[in-house]
Amino acid sequence: MNESLESPARRLLIKGMAGLGATLASSSLSPAIAVQNQSHQPGTLGHQVSPVQGGWGPFTPSSGAGRYLQLVYPPSTTKGELQIAVIYTLWIPDNIKTVRAVIVHQHGASIPAAQAGATSAYDLHWQALARKWNCALLGPSYHVLNDAIDLTPGGAELWFDPRQGSDRVFLRALDEFATKSGHAEIATVPWCLWGHSGGGIWANVMSILHPDRVLAAFLRSGTAAMFRPRHEFIQPEVPPAVYEIPTIVNFGIGERGNHPWDGSIATFQEYRAQGAPIGFAPDPRTGHFCGDSRYLAIPFFDACLQMRLTEWNKILRPADLSRGWLTTPFGDTAMPAAEFKGDPNKAAWLPNEALAKMWMEYVRNGTVTDAGAPTAPVNFSVSLSCIS
Repeated sequence: MNESLESPARRLLIKGMAGLGATLASSSLSPAIAVQNQSHQPGTLGHQVSPVQGGWGPFTPSSGAGRYLQLVYPPSTTKGELQIAVIYTLWIPDNIKTVRAVIVHQHGASIPAAQAGATSAYDLHWQALARKWNCALLGPSYHVLNDAIDLTPGGAELWFDPRQGSDRVFLRALDEFATKSGHAEIATVPWCLWGHSGGGIWANVMSILHPDRVLAAFLRSGTAAMFRPRHEFIQPEVPPAVYEIPTIVNFGIGERGNHPWDGSIATFQEYRAQGAPIGFAPDPRTGHFCGDSRYLAIPFFDACLQMRLTEWNKILRPADLSRGWLTTPFGDTAMPAAEFKGDPNKAAWLPNEALAKMWMEYVRNGTVTDAGAPTAPVNFSVSLSCIS
């Protein structure tokens, strides 16, 4: 990445844009999406919702690279089905023969979060990760009607609890993308799940429902455990296969005493006691927002994709614990597992030395010096976009 993109001024600009990106993004259609918007059948590519608010997109990509596909599903009135409209935007890199995994960037609760999520498939930093590993990048955007985080009509719990219907629609979308894109493997490849807040709950529960499909998970300020006090949110039974998924819980120090804090710590402790490869990354600079967590999340997925992908789409390698590093929760120093002197069942896990060094810088400063995108093919340049 061009060093000028990492200057303090550039970082400040990017953070300012993050809050404005969804509302200021152009509502004009990209050529790829415009062609697809000729179809008007529910659940098919390009189905239009009228009126379309500018903050929800579709947007004009800042780069002409790759191909964008879009699916829109209206809300269902049938009990047990998703009662909120959703748009799925999928980006597929150019010249890709086989999609090896789907990277899902799942927004949090509230209208602003959902509108910001509508831009995630356009994010050049996340696209660089997808391109490196021949993955598709998926950005769901659930059209909540208010900022409620419960089962109120139009509230976010109607989607971030996958059992309320978003699980079924997500799988349906993958099937339809597989058909429409010409990449049948999209229906069956593994997933990398990133989620913030309600999106973290969604990613955590999806890991529990489909542990064999999840390659890795990064849970920013959200896990199923944070909703234990809610009587309507029945805690899912965790199958042993979940403890094989490389995971990081990441939350802001400013969340101390709140449910995201409590839930993240509980999830870490319970999973690690079962030997799960799970990391623990408190962010010293933030509260309930993402900060610079992308600079840890993207390298984490990069390491996990390298560790777990095989030439067979449906088969994942087990996490390689031999190269892992361990650290004390709320500490700031990691070391090779063989050198760790404490109780390994209470220690946070990191996949390798490279990520451990990034983690040490992140938990001290809330960011990392190396904020570049994953190493990309020759002649492919990438810049940061606004969404964490």
